[in-house]
This record gives sequence, C-alpha cells and structure tokens, in this order.
Amino acid sequence: MRAALCCFCFALGLAWAQPPSGAFALQVFAFGDPAHAQRVAERLRTYGFDAYTETPPGSRWVQVRIGCFGARADAEGLLADVRARVSADALIVPFSPGAGASVCAVRELGFIPPPRWELAHSGAERVSFRVGDPPRYLVFDGRWRVAQSDAETHAPSAGLPAGTLHAHYRATRSRGRPLVRADLAGGSLLIAAGELLWTSRGAAVVQLGQEVFALRLVLP
Repeated sequence: MRAALCCFCFALGLAWAQPPSGAFALQVFAFGDPAHAQRVAERLRTYGFDAYTETPPGSRWVQVRIGCFGARADAEGLLADVRARVSADALIVPFSPGAGASVCAVRELGFIPPPRWELAHSGAERVSFRVGDPPRYLVFDGRWRVAQSDAETHAPSAGLPAGTLHAHYRATRSRGRPLVRADLAGGSLLIAAGELLWTSRGAAVVQLGQEVFALRLVLP
C-alpha cells in the first residue's frame, strides 16, 4: 500500500513537458554536401523516422537529425533503435527551435508501477489502472488524476491541452524492441520506445521500463 501511495504522489506533482524550450533531438550524421544530407534525411523518413537537416550557425557541416522530444527520456528511448538501425554514433542533442521536425512528442509521467497493479478500464476517452490493496485508481483522461473508487474513474473527462495533434497510435516492433508509431495526415512516424497500453485520437499511454506515461504530439 505504501508503494501505491508513493506512485500517486509521484503522478500528481508532474505536468506535460513543453517544447521547444528544453526539448531534444537525435543527431545521426553530418555531411559537407547539403544535397547528400537531404537525400539521407529523405531515406530515413521512408523508414518512419522524423528526419530533417540542419546547419548550425557558423558550421559548414549539414547535420541530419531525427525528431523533437519534450523529455530526454523519450529521446533516450528511441536512441537505441536509431543506433541499431541507422548509426552507432547517433547522440542526443538540444532541439533547435524552428528546426525541421514535423512534430514534437511531449509526455506527462503517470506513475512508477508498484508490484501490484493492473488495467481497470479502457475506453475511448479514458484509461484507469488499479493500484495497491485496498485498491486506488490512477486515471488518464487528458490529465492524470487519482480516484478513490471505480465510480470516480468515470468523472467527466478533463480533455487534452490545446494544440494537441490528432493521430492514430499503434504498436510496432524493431529488432525485438517495442515502439510506438503515430499515423498522421502527413505520414507515419516512429515517436517513442515502449509498450503501448492505451490510445485515443489525441494521446497514448506507454510503459517504458519503470515508467508509465502519457504521450501526445504538438507542433514544434
């Protein structure tokens, strides 16, 4: 029970990570030829990576980068797949506001799973998890909140923050690693590592290691 209460406290003190301030990207290559860098970025996009080119001020090297991540943990999650499939030298760098990423993935950390927890309800507008004994409920309906009973989990939805992009989220795998893909009007992108637990049109709930978090997409 003590572990469960700690998880609830952990969730209540946190909010959506907001880009572009403090966001991150993955740098995979640097080329002297801008045209070649652009061709590489286009090829990476066919694999589902949100790749783009960027030339830092004062540099003659055109860098090929992937993504925009509001939290470093999400950049780290996708880094393993990029290093395995694209470049072993890929690294995390600060995201440059105004860079060419299509979307930015932002998260709200929900809880660290205790030894006893399970999915309680999964619907179109909300998902709830039963934690501890006697049970309490952690609900995501656009925001994370704590419910003391099953009845409280069905309170009116908080709704997602303004600016959230609509996407169809689905689970996929690469070299045995679980990943989350988002299908948007402009194409399909790999946006996070982890097991997809629940999804709506505007958000996904994902477990990666010892964290369960909500993920949504915004414009960079």
